[in-house]
Amino acid sequence: IEAAPGHPNHNPIVDWTPGGKPLESSWFSIIRDEITSPLETRASQVRIWQTDRNKGFFSDFTLALTFIQQWERENTTATMIDWRGLGLYKDDSGSNVWEWFFEQPFAAARQNITGAKMIPIATNNPGSFPQGEGYYNKMDITKRTVDEGRRLTQTYVQLKPEFQRRVLEAKGNLLETKYKRPLAVHVRLTDKVSEAPDNFGMSYQELHTLITSHMAREGYDGFLFCTDAKDLKEFIAGQCGDKCVTYDSSLSDDGPAHKDGGIPNRKKAEDIVTEVLLMASCEGFVSTYSNVANGVLFFGSDELARNHQYLLRLKHKLLPHHRQ
Repeated sequence: IEAAPGHPNHNPIVDWTPGGKPLESSWFSIIRDEITSPLETRASQVRIWQTDRNKGFFSDFTLALTFIQQWERENTTATMIDWRGLGLYKDDSGSNVWEWFFEQPFAAARQNITGAKMIPIATNNPGSFPQGEGYYNKMDITKRTVDEGRRLTQTYVQLKPEFQRRVLEAKGNLLETKYKRPLAVHVRLTDKVSEAPDNFGMSYQELHTLITSHMAREGYDGFLFCTDAKDLKEFIAGQCGDKCVTYDSSLSDDGPAHKDGGIPNRKKAEDIVTEVLLMASCEGFVSTYSNVANGVLFFGSDELARNHQYLLRLKHKLLPHHRQ
């Protein structure tokens, strides 16, 4: 691991919780307008992850969790995320993309870094604790990995107050006024074919059938549909009427939005983080394989994680002619 030369390797999944802090139910149940409580622990050094990766936002987010995890057993070490050089999202202002949405991990974890030594670590590969789970073909994410992702997220990731307010407003307008038991659906297509070709193994009509059949079986009264494929979004919304809502994200006519230079970088980032948080607030979740789907599970509740299923698995359950 480039980020930690000489640092002992820890078990990639840890079973402890700093300070005995219990997991909350989901991101919107740990709302805090600002960090006002006294900082609880003092750190003598701060490890700062710097990267210029050209990947999707939640691929980078997963690596940020990995970086944080590597150092959290060092009681005197805090972490920061420096995404000023993040390839697909940085803007001309030179601001830190992480701080558009989140407080720094040391602040969320209530660590005092006054007088601490700052140690920048520039690497595009700090490791990845999911080890392919959830975003490679047929590699379903395990409960153990979901639990660890949720623990890291809820301990070290806190939304900026103004961004949190906007997401809560969108949640109220899109979901709370329409459905009592919403389902979240995420379908990752465009350039994902090399990592997860089975994402592409269903026609648009089959996806529509799977979603509506699953809703009927499980008692959902509506669903939030998110995808990186513009024509699929239009098709599903048109077929399902008032049973479906979508967030007004910017999508590309040809390829993934995060690689489209015609869409402002900040808008691309805001769209995907907002969609992930909205999906995480639902009561159930079905998805294809992607880092975005993993992000939904990390920000979501116990109930959402229990009710998650992959569309590939539903296809074999609900569309019998595919079983062979």
